Amino acid sequence: MSFVSFEYILLLLACVIMFYVLPKKVRFISVFIGNIVFCYSFGFTNFVIVYGSILITYLAAVVLSKIIKYRKSLCLIYVAIMIFMLFNFKYQIFGVGIVPMAISFYTLTCIGYVIDVYRGKYKAEINVFKLAAVFNFFPIMVQGPICRYDEVSSDFVKVKFDFEKFTSGVKRIVYGVFKKLVIAERLGIAFENLSKMNDDGTAIFLNIFVYALYLFTDFSAGIDIAIGSGKLFGIKLPENFNKPFFATSISDYWRRWHMSLGLWLRDYVFYPVSFSKVVVSANKVIRGKFGNAAARKFPVYIATVVVWFVTGIWHGATANFILWGMLNCVVVIISLELAPLYKKFNKRFKFTEGRVYGVFRCVRTFMLMGVLRMLDYNTVGGYFKSLWLMISDFHISKIFDMSLGIATADVVLVLVCMFSLFVISLIKKDRKRGIIASYAMIAIMIFATVIFGMYGIGYEGKEFIYIKY
Repeated sequence: MSFVSFEYILLLLACVIMFYVLPKKVRFISVFIGNIVFCYSFGFTNFVIVYGSILITYLAAVVLSKIIKYRKSLCLIYVAIMIFMLFNFKYQIFGVGIVPMAISFYTLTCIGYVIDVYRGKYKAEINVFKLAAVFNFFPIMVQGPICRYDEVSSDFVKVKFDFEKFTSGVKRIVYGVFKKLVIAERLGIAFENLSKMNDDGTAIFLNIFVYALYLFTDFSAGIDIAIGSGKLFGIKLPENFNKPFFATSISDYWRRWHMSLGLWLRDYVFYPVSFSKVVVSANKVIRGKFGNAAARKFPVYIATVVVWFVTGIWHGATANFILWGMLNCVVVIISLELAPLYKKFNKRFKFTEGRVYGVFRCVRTFMLMGVLRMLDYNTVGGYFKSLWLMISDFHISKIFDMSLGIATADVVLVLVCMFSLFVISLIKKDRKRGIIASYAMIAIMIFATVIFGMYGIGYEGKEFIYIKY
């Protein structure tokens, strides 16, 4: 069941109506039913695997909350089981032939919940149906955002119907559907067409821009629909993007892109590694031999390497994704090392305070991230070949003659729509003056989606990119 299908809209409306009709204490039942229908739409096997994972999580948390001894061992065993299941199904270690829908997202949610129970952040949920309603909250099942248990569970009983929040949710859904059907679908066709020209340096270069916009509009569209759907229930889900193309460095980019994953990795990987006994013991040796400066950096850099390795593996257990993670890691660490030099440079040269230099930093980050993103759709060998072709076989005059697989009118439409997204981001900054403008923009989006959206009988739209993760 796709987010941009009539089936999803009908399911969402039915569950929302049921949610507000039921007494507050049992409202989760409407979400639980919606979760079952949505999950089962991806097949019975997917349904069994997802709810089997939730049952294991429920039992682990309940046992952890009741025992005093061996809590750490039990928590580690649970995490190992979940990681094994993730790797087994996602990367076909034993050739099971089944890849459950969005397994990486709900696996991280489950692991985070059990670790929080182990840490004493909150008590284990004793109602398995409520737990399943929270973990498999169907708007976030496809591609997140990755939520914490307490971010969703409390709203099931506390929330009251809020017309403003409800209309805000509807607008957010419209915004997401517009981005997916009008922009991302066209960019997806262009990306696939350019990807076939893997021996043309100009096509490879142009594809950096096309893929960056395609990935953003597709992924953020799904998040918009998820967050908007949550608002219909009165549930506030975490944001996942904060204008990533305005980032001025790779570190800044990753603070703006897929933020829920970044926060999860910070809390459950970066901090535990930084303060682990092994790292603390090694740091004492580092301090003794190399001094305090090296000792301050060592835990940060070790944890950064682990985080980026995990990030690469999370996206895919192939060499291209591992290299992608490690290259991001190298850039981030180099940036940290050069931070004092940047500070001196910026202090000495006043032009760095101007808008032109700010734009330069944004473009530089966009291009660097685009080059790294080429590993998303290339093998390691193909990646280095593409880098060489961009240098040796790039002809700027060929850009406007390049076939994108879509009509010129579609290219113009995409460019106009991308500009409209930029305008919307400015409107959000000025809420008072932007209310009327935002409603007008939503009306235009509905009209544009109906007229220009790629959907209908016989048309098979592309799945959201991140559903494969």
